Amino acid sequence: MLLLDAGIGASRGDAVLALLERAQVPPVPPFYKLCYDYLAGVQTLDAIRAGAILEDGANGEGDSPRTAGEQLYEDFVAPYQNQGTIIQVAGTMIERIGALEKLMAESQEANRSQAAELAGATEHLGGDDIDAGLLREWILRLEATNLALQRANDALSAELDQTLEVITNGQDELAALSRAATVDPLTGVSNRAGLDRALGEVFSDLPPHARFSLAVVDVDHFKQLNDTYGHQIGDEVLRLVGRALLTSTRENDIMG
Repeated sequence: MLLLDAGIGASRGDAVLALLERAQVPPVPPFYKLCYDYLAGVQTLDAIRAGAILEDGANGEGDSPRTAGEQLYEDFVAPYQNQGTIIQVAGTMIERIGALEKLMAESQEANRSQAAELAGATEHLGGDDIDAGLLREWILRLEATNLALQRANDALSAELDQTLEVITNGQDELAALSRAATVDPLTGVSNRAGLDRALGEVFSDLPPHARFSLAVVDVDHFKQLNDTYGHQIGDEVLRLVGRALLTSTRENDIMG
């Protein structure tokens, strides 16, 4: 029905744009490719899933609060895009390190000033005949440089503590980000990005003529379950399936 409605016979490119427009999905490259594969009859899981989202969007169906474009983004783009958060974390670290470098320079300058004042005091007060006024002047100067040095070192110490906290938090954020980018939050198993990465590592490390097994599991009649009981119940079923698979696999098995 959707192929005929979109006018696939006239021009596949025009048909893709027409379907995206009907589903109110912006024609950005990732969405265009998914729609193109769907209309071309490509039988991949991505194309089938994208087709279902586009079909619901084009026909005004589906009980999800998300638009078709938002759902496509969440399913196919978001798992691979965490660059913005990484840049933000890195920017915060760089900002703190910059502040730390500035305070280190100030502390070094305060140390140089203190050393110069001490050298001057030693030179002027090294004789046997010490003038009381001169002695008082040098004491005040040394007190001032010592106070400046203490303040610079206190500020540097405080900044070191804050920078260490920022770096530690940044490392935690990046670790969480790495996990979020590769794990499906609903089921707890690896998402497409995580599966691609894990399988890539397997293929690259696999010795010649080695064997491994790949099992594909499907939830029977899942669309009917969603249509009958709603996507919230469907989500609960997916959680149960994911938990069952995770508890049934070995430590070195890849689940996605």
